[in-house]
Amino acid sequence: PEAEAQALLDHFETVDDTYGASETSKCYSTIWTRGPTGAASAVGKRRDSVINFIDASGQPVAKGSDGIVCIKNNYMAEGYVGNANLTKEAFRDGWFYPGDVGYEGDAGRIHFRNRLDHVINIRGEKVNAYAIDLIFRATRGIRDAIVFRNPKPDAIDELFAFVVFEAQANRIQAMESAKYAIRERFGEAMVPRVIRPVAGIPRKDDGTPDRKACADLILSLAAG
Repeated sequence: PEAEAQALLDHFETVDDTYGASETSKCYSTIWTRGPTGAASAVGKRRDSVINFIDASGQPVAKGSDGIVCIKNNYMAEGYVGNANLTKEAFRDGWFYPGDVGYEGDAGRIHFRNRLDHVINIRGEKVNAYAIDLIFRATRGIRDAIVFRNPKPDAIDELFAFVVFEAQANRIQAMESAKYAIRERFGEAMVPRVIRPVAGIPRKDDGTPDRKACADLILSLAAG
């Protein structure tokens, strides 16, 4: 944000706000400097990477329009060891999909935003549900997972989770490990109150997790 860059430029000649992932390393920088008038300005610089913005059908979006971020470079990972489902979701046709939405603005600047269908408001605090999904999936004994807001009418703000366990997993241990990791990173309010084992995670036609389908399933079960 410009205000933070202004504050840092009081102490540094250049501020490099870097974007990347462990799968791609550092792939983009917003570089802030201060001009003769003292005002901060910024330019965007891709770092040995191609960064595109596409719609749900895989077509490029117009400059300035929100699109799904996809990244390609010569040193990116090829997938996740022992997790074919997550690899299939995040690595497609030679591109890495970090789960972000963004757009390209002026001066080559890229503006990254939360993936719109992953943002959930819990007790007035917005959380990227995709990040919680990843914590579950990184837990030993859990193959796939998705979190979503309790859809029941008049329910309190809380998260539910569907989890696909490995065949020989200690389910209690896996759930407690995941809950601990979520609590440490996001706080108690973001720990799902209900964690329900399922055979598979509902997905949209483009392969992304379908939170609405999960919520609809809970409502149908509640209706009996």
